Amino acid sequence: MAQQKRTAFFISDGTGITAGALGQLLAHFPETQFTQIRIPFTDSDAKVDDAQKRIVNAKMENGVRPIVIMSIGNPKLRAELKEVDAYYIDLFDSFIDPLGVELKEEPLTRPGVAHSMAGTNYSDRMEAINFALGHDDGMTHNGLNQANVILVGVSRSGKTPTSIYLAMQFGIKAANYPLTPEDFERKS
Repeated sequence: MAQQKRTAFFISDGTGITAGALGQLLAHFPETQFTQIRIPFTDSDAKVDDAQKRIVNAKMENGVRPIVIMSIGNPKLRAELKEVDAYYIDLFDSFIDPLGVELKEEPLTRPGVAHSMAGTNYSDRMEAINFALGHDDGMTHNGLNQANVILVGVSRSGKTPTSIYLAMQFGIKAANYPLTPEDFERKS
């Protein structure tokens, strides 16, 4: 059986990280080959018009309506975007707005709230990133007792990107140290 082809758009009024993260769920459908298109910073009528044109073109090219995973806080822009034929997964309509009803609280709709730069999580992550950069590749041994984890491995084994990832995503202070041939020599 031939794989079907679909276009999946990740459209956001911010960076698109949240919509893109939800888009990882497409991996559950291995019989479909997805062309993934990110359209970040869709925060004006003109940008919505551009996104609509791209959705319509994808439908014409593939002969099937595209999937649109969207995270746009402005209700007017969300409604405008949905005027073209596509299968929409709207994070605000599906999750944020109903949660606001349950909590009896108006949700914030400005871009970037999910990845807010305020609060302790942000400060912890920034501190962890600075720590990881300062303790990259065995640069210094000072302060290793503050590390949450120390990655040890041979050169070019992915220690640095792993350290940065742990810092950025989880606020983990990760140091890394490269093993060299000298580390394996025995002193007699």
